[in-house]
Amino acid sequence: MRKLRAMLMAYRKAGGEQAVVLVHDEPHGAPLIDALARFGDGLPAHVLPFAVNEITQSDWRSSQPLSPMVHRQYGSCFGQAAS
Repeated sequence: MRKLRAMLMAYRKAGGEQAVVLVHDEPHGAPLIDALARFGDGLPAHVLPFAVNEITQSDWRSSQPLSPMVHRQYGSCFGQAAS
């Protein structure tokens, strides 16, 4: 979560608005993103790739839902009031 926060804060500080966070797993997502950069136009400037580690089924059951937590902590980075 610290890395996500730092990335969003840096994006905002650089003047970025309305970021879209592309959450992906490193082993599968990174090569696809690299291929887009090499053979295409790459990701749009407002799309920020964010790699996460593999989550096991037991981790998933014991974890808190991500969406409300992200909104609560980082809503202001998305131009929304944090609740």
